[in-house]
Amino acid sequence: EASGARDADGRIELARFHLTGRSLSLDGAGSYDPENDALKAHAVLAMPQLNGLSPALGARMAGSIAATADVSGKLGEPATTVKLTGSGLDIGSAHIDTLDASLIVPSGRAKAGSLAVNLVAGDLRTGLDAVLARPSPNVIAVRKLNLSGPDTKAEGQVTVDLRSRRAVGDFTAHIGNLAAWAPLAGEPLAGSASMILKLTSQGGQAG
Repeated sequence: EASGARDADGRIELARFHLTGRSLSLDGAGSYDPENDALKAHAVLAMPQLNGLSPALGARMAGSIAATADVSGKLGEPATTVKLTGSGLDIGSAHIDTLDASLIVPSGRAKAGSLAVNLVAGDLRTGLDAVLARPSPNVIAVRKLNLSGPDTKAEGQVTVDLRSRRAVGDFTAHIGNLAAWAPLAGEPLAGSASMILKLTSQGGQAG
């Protein structure tokens, strides 16, 4: 259900938006002022029982997820903040005790955004962070990509051209003790692993 209005000056006001479905609810509100090209919106997503999605996804799901999104600024390039939390998550055989993630994209292409993900799975504590940029309308750059964890070093960068659907970049990773990642994998692990991945306009190379 939704309720909104548009005044004589063209200003659009969405006072309330509410959607419910199996195992989820979505609520939001927003407005747009065309005279000042000003957009503002807020949305809240709640998925308290992920097990209801198991039949549709064909995999075991459990736990809960909640997310918020805020958008403000010019319609063409608004500032965006998305935050997500999860608790007691089961995805197939993998289990995550807690998940916290955030995506922040400032208004304007010249400003860099950020991505941060932190999770706890048993004794495992790991995080992923990166700097996001959009140097042109058709290019997305992920820089300073870093994965942290026990006896783990992984870093890289990638630039994606949306028009040509090609990516260039590199990623290197070394995990000295795979057993520490077993809680997240949902199965026993042992040994160590290393990877070098290079993406070129002609194709990728891995080692």
